[in-house]
Amino acid sequence: MGVDCFTSAGAPQNRDFTIEYARGGNLMGLDGPADANALANGTSSVYQPAVQYDSAHGARVTVVHLDTGYYEVVAARSSPTHRAGGGDGDAQVTTVGTGAVTCGFYEIGTHQPAVYVNCSNPAGHPANTAFTFQWVVKK
Repeated sequence: MGVDCFTSAGAPQNRDFTIEYARGGNLMGLDGPADANALANGTSSVYQPAVQYDSAHGARVTVVHLDTGYYEVVAARSSPTHRAGGGDGDAQVTTVGTGAVTCGFYEIGTHQPAVYVNCSNPAGHPANTAFTFQWVVKK
């Protein structure tokens, strides 16, 4: 396996990275359940990330950039159980990039998997950053 890293402009770049390996399941170690994931790195107010996966046919992850450092992420049509909180799912958000920005999130109590994400710099001020989102239903 090889890893190639690039700047946002596409130039080769040396940088730290994390490798996660999943065999026979998803990154959360659960086999077979529905899941969705996406790399949120766009600059539009509302967009569907180019890099994403959803196990439900026709489902799409959508990111809404609400304000500096604030996002809403919705995995529309991903919920197989139609229960509040996205079907008893578990969400994870991980920052991507070289800065010291951290992100927290909380799940939105709707029937679709959805979270509000808030990111801040070390001084506690809202800051924009790329992040990954993953959701998996608990069965």
